[in-house]
Amino acid sequence: MKIITSYPETLDLKTAYALTRNPENQNMKNLEGTTFAVKAYALYEDVNSKGENQEVLALLTDEDETYSTISPTFKKDFADIVDMAAQYGTYVSDIDVAVIGGESKNGRHYIGCKMV
Repeated sequence: MKIITSYPETLDLKTAYALTRNPENQNMKNLEGTTFAVKAYALYEDVNSKGENQEVLALLTDEDETYSTISPTFKKDFADIVDMAAQYGTYVSDIDVAVIGGESKNGRHYIGCKMV
């Protein structure tokens, strides 16, 4: 496991564990339609059950719940929010995020997110 980027940039041990190894970590797709505040996040590389490397985005909410996703759409949407927040001098922890769903052109369901 290798952390690529995180907020805060230097995670303490408990936060890093909560984001990357907590067995109670839940799947982000189960949050579709909900809104939460982000306390911390980590984008990290891990090995899946097939032995393949994959990028995982894990979020720690202000209620100390952890959620993760490998959804490319969600990860891109979230990165856009983080970048825009930085441009405006705001921390991601000052923003609420809503998990949204949609349907791709080929009929597959996906999740993404938006700032609220």
